[in-house]
Amino acid sequence: MIMRRIRIDFYIAFIVAFSIGVLFNFCAGKVIDVLEDKSHERVYSDTEIGAAAGEGTPVVSSIEEMMEEEYFTCYVSGSMLVETVYYNSKSYRIYTLASGESVLVDEYFYHTYYDHNKDEDNTFHGSYKVLPVGRVIKKQLEDELIYKINEKGYELTDTSFYIDMHGDFKDFSRDHFESIALNISFAVGFIIFLLIRYIMIVSGLFPALFPLRFLRSWKKYIIYYGVVYYGEGIDKISALRKQGDLTNAAFEFSKLAEVSQEEAVKAMEYWREIYGEGILNIREE
Repeated sequence: MIMRRIRIDFYIAFIVAFSIGVLFNFCAGKVIDVLEDKSHERVYSDTEIGAAAGEGTPVVSSIEEMMEEEYFTCYVSGSMLVETVYYNSKSYRIYTLASGESVLVDEYFYHTYYDHNKDEDNTFHGSYKVLPVGRVIKKQLEDELIYKINEKGYELTDTSFYIDMHGDFKDFSRDHFESIALNISFAVGFIIFLLIRYIMIVSGLFPALFPLRFLRSWKKYIIYYGVVYYGEGIDKISALRKQGDLTNAAFEFSKLAEVSQEEAVKAMEYWREIYGEGILNIREE
């Protein structure tokens, strides 16, 4: 009987909370779309590592030229892209330079773009890829990384360095942000559910799902004994109040709530009605 009575308000709270959680997740998805679009906007610079190469960035075609420049870019055709290698949660690319040498590049690919070969009369002669602004990082590559490269059937010209074309730019991870949004949506929905259930219970419209005896310790923080009690004690107090015997009702309440007789009398004055499940609906001041 009790379960049938509480089911409808449980479902109402669940549906409302679920709907708000879904709405929050939908709005978060739109925000993620905007963040993703902004993350793909190119940042052009002649000198910033990882930025899209500007007109003033030196263009190199060999390892020797790279070693002479503080920062640079490379022009590569599609056939010069050799392979992508994943190592320690990072992706590296192997490029073959115009000199025929193979180098390892940590590339921020959002800032890679294509340009076109044109002659003096603007006749199109194919396109090439412009890599981001890079610099040489002189660091002996780890054996495991070299092994992964060799395993794919490729060999670097020099393993004592790699090219940083990523810099401080962050790779956008949609999965990461969607996971955060989903967790927050669940938390928001759960909090809304508890809030709605609390309002339903304290308003006296619906019974509590479980006996809330632990609320006794909250009585000082709720408007004058606006708390929930269960058991024979509350039934006896309710019967005495209906009989108009407020003195004895206050006495029984003082024993139940472990308060003084004076406080119990004041509490009786604040009650508007006691419902069958022991929910106290207090009078507004």
